[in-house]
Amino acid sequence: MSYVALFDIDDTLYDQMQPFTRAVNDCAPEILQATEAQHYFKRVRFFSDHLWDSYTSGDMSIETHRDIRLIAPAVELGIDMTIQQARSLQERYAHYQQQLIPFEGLVDLWDSLEADGWTIGILSNGPSEHQRNKLKALGLAERVQPQYVLVSDDIGIAKPDKRLFNHYLQTHDLPPEKTVYVGDHWENDIVGATSASIPVIWFNHRKKAVAGDYPVLAETYNVQEWLPLFQQHMAKHSS
Repeated sequence: MSYVALFDIDDTLYDQMQPFTRAVNDCAPEILQATEAQHYFKRVRFFSDHLWDSYTSGDMSIETHRDIRLIAPAVELGIDMTIQQARSLQERYAHYQQQLIPFEGLVDLWDSLEADGWTIGILSNGPSEHQRNKLKALGLAERVQPQYVLVSDDIGIAKPDKRLFNHYLQTHDLPPEKTVYVGDHWENDIVGATSASIPVIWFNHRKKAVAGDYPVLAETYNVQEWLPLFQQHMAKHSS
């Protein structure tokens, strides 16, 4: 049975700040005059997470979800952003998401993992086509067999719900110890995966402080730290 190296997409395979900052600079430069891009980005992610259940339950459209997540943190800064401005910003953000660059060392990591006998997999929240388009933009889509890609909208269950992780395991007849999951988001990735007993590498490159105590293989800050962790895990469970 193959081992599966399972990855989140956003802010795990690429730096989500890059396309976002470019879009804000183009469409809402007044925000960058009021605060640092990273602060606005963090608040956008906060509202995105807060509203995600409303989207996945069908109570809110993806368009409304995107409008509010962009407008609410602008209002916090004293900036009046209209729905039209928010949608222009989202459109520009989506444009730059077609020009993504993987984190340094990621492609080499995947080469090494495959040479060691790992199968590459993807488990991500978001609209199905939108997330798969990001893999194409990164030049990684052909590196992952389609059956090993699962996006939350495919089945209507989103991280951190452990049922999404369990669905992935059951689909591929995988015991949890035969996979390692890599993600950046504490609640969605770390809490979700560990709730399904999947070993996790936390990619905390934004150095977030979190509340809670969930076991991880390691807290890491760059891609170069991951390969030894995968190798150690395989060696431990192959013996």
